Amino acid sequence: MQDFDLGALEKALSNPAVDHVRVFDKETGGRIDIEAVSLRQMIVDAVGEALAKQKIMDDYGRLTGSR
Repeated sequence: MQDFDLGALEKALSNPAVDHVRVFDKETGGRIDIEAVSLRQMIVDAVGEALAKQKIMDDYGRLTGSR
C-alpha cells in the first residue's frame, strides 16, 4: 500500500496488466474501489462529452458568424 500519488495512479492505469486499483481513505477507515477499466471508461466518456460540446460550440459559431 502506498500514499496517494497521482503520477503513480496514472502509471498504474496505463499499465495493461493492471485491472484493479483500490483507493483507501485512511482518515475515515473507508475504502473506495475504482476499477481501472471503469476509470478509463469515465475518462473516455468525459473527453467524448468535451469534444461533442466543442463541436456544438464551433457549429453555433459558424452559424451565427461569431467565429
